[in-house]
Amino acid sequence: MPRSDLHPWFFLNFGRHAAWLVLGGVMTVFLVMRVPLMYRQPGGQDEEWFAVPGYTVAQEGVPRIPFVPSRDRQCVFYRADEAVFALPPAYFYWQAPFFLALPAGYGTARLASAVAGLIAIWLVYRLGRALYDDVAAGLWAAALYGLSRVFFFAATCARPDMLCATLSLAALWMTWRWQTSGRLRWIACAGVLVGLAVLTHPLGAVVSLQTAVWVAVASRGWKHRAQSLAILVGSALAAFALWTPLIAMYPEAFQVQFFNNVLNRTGPGLASRLLFPWFLLAYQAKVLWVHAQPIQFVLMAAALLIATLLDIRRAETGPRTALALAWSGIYLLASTAGLHPSNGYWSYPGALVFLLVGRVVSWACHRWAEAGRAKIPLTLPAGLMLVALMIPGFGLRAWVAHVRHWSDPDYNVVAFTRQMLQQYPADTRLAVDQAFVFESYLAGRPTLLACEEPFYFRLSDFQYDYLIVGPYGRQVRIAETLPVELIRTHGNAGDLFACYAQVYRYAPD
Repeated sequence: MPRSDLHPWFFLNFGRHAAWLVLGGVMTVFLVMRVPLMYRQPGGQDEEWFAVPGYTVAQEGVPRIPFVPSRDRQCVFYRADEAVFALPPAYFYWQAPFFLALPAGYGTARLASAVAGLIAIWLVYRLGRALYDDVAAGLWAAALYGLSRVFFFAATCARPDMLCATLSLAALWMTWRWQTSGRLRWIACAGVLVGLAVLTHPLGAVVSLQTAVWVAVASRGWKHRAQSLAILVGSALAAFALWTPLIAMYPEAFQVQFFNNVLNRTGPGLASRLLFPWFLLAYQAKVLWVHAQPIQFVLMAAALLIATLLDIRRAETGPRTALALAWSGIYLLASTAGLHPSNGYWSYPGALVFLLVGRVVSWACHRWAEAGRAKIPLTLPAGLMLVALMIPGFGLRAWVAHVRHWSDPDYNVVAFTRQMLQQYPADTRLAVDQAFVFESYLAGRPTLLACEEPFYFRLSDFQYDYLIVGPYGRQVRIAETLPVELIRTHGNAGDLFACYAQVYRYAPD
């Protein structure tokens, strides 16, 4: 068919069709590239703390870290071998069914985050479609969020950030449904989801504040406002109270761990951070700049500004709500997280910003069509360009390295750890780096975490025969702080994507 004979609606809706293709591609890429590597890569940031409790829940019903038997009340993980309370436990219970169905290890722990991430992508689509009454906006938002670095780090890491973001997005969707329908059951659902978000990570406080303000502003009259807020808060507290039985079982461990890690670190400065967040906003902007990398950072910042200019004066509730959620998400993240550098925290406010990215992309497609250029199919090339912008930092080099060395045990943490441990007697007491500690514990070896940070765990308080040092241990120079001597190395030190370990023998003076 000649191009001139194509019906204009095709071009007006081409953004929607292209977005469906991109979203389907995102799901496929995630399954093909991300999931296999989850089962091959060694433990990373904080996974030594957050991977194993889900396994112990599946086995015993109680989240704990068996290789961290601290008895120092100044440590965050005091008595963590009995029960973990440094963070609320919902993520560990979310992990448990995955450990019941699949082989234990870092990969299965990460898969729990991946499934939460896929749900988050769908929720971004639903929110974008609902708030803008635009299918294309929702699809572009979800697709580009799924390709972003603010998503894939949290969705492929055994940390609670992604599940907290997913529950937060679901709470927003329920709140929107309450506002548009007036049915109180949706605000009750929102409250339960808010409570579960806080039960997953303290950063659930961001969505709890957002929904509380949203309900207060959107309610009709004082009676309706009081009723809606009561339902929201009551259902949130009821969900959060699910933690109470576990706390009652280990009250001392709860008091020491949770106070050390959350309450004492938050302190009375929270009010001042909420009032004067400027330094913290600048700090978190730097964190996002490094984490998202410049191209994605500029894309998010540009969409934030353009969408604000487009919608700040619009009468429609949805676009103004999207703006309020994005801006408040950034502000509240900075105020509550403070100077904490965790990249995974951005998975939630990042999703809200990508709602605006989808809005701007859809708006640009419609403007192109309405300007009389509908017969020039610019949308697909523009979409491909947007996808190309997301590629830097996407992990292609890691994927290629693993594909090329698929059968090499140095590129598979399970095979590498098993092969390494065969070199040492079964009853040897091992102090193991975060990269391999979970696999060492699963192999039935007497295992301690190789950590010499007084705030978390002091290995020097315990006896061990060998120290196995991985990437993090080399970074913090743990071997230089302990009485050990190097005896052997394992793996490939020349490739960033391969496993490598240094083994030291305990050698007191």
